[in-house]
Amino acid sequence: MLFTCYIRPILEYACIVWSPQTAKNSFLIEYIQRKFVKAIFARCGVPFSSYDCSLSCINESTLSKRCVVASLIMTYNIFNSKVNIPPETMFASSPTSSRTRSRVLSQLFDLSLLAL
Repeated sequence: MLFTCYIRPILEYACIVWSPQTAKNSFLIEYIQRKFVKAIFARCGVPFSSYDCSLSCINESTLSKRCVVASLIMTYNIFNSKVNIPPETMFASSPTSSRTRSRVLSQLFDLSLLAL
């Protein structure tokens, strides 16, 4: 309960926009949650076996998984006009030749805009 009320909102605040781009930054943010979960188990006298097992015991998921879910929900809302953001802004356009296969790749959904 304390985690959900106090820690989780701070860690997840605007993760759609600022999601860490490097593994190091992702680890540093996840470390806060890992440390808190370990402290909860220590305070309750429950042995801490592994981070993933501990998260499943308290019905939580990793911060990175929750950020991916939040990004997917936002994408769904954008493409279904539930928010006032034009879906065209989600596509990247680059000047490529129409004679190469890279043209197809440039027309695909630009995942970097999702901040996954």
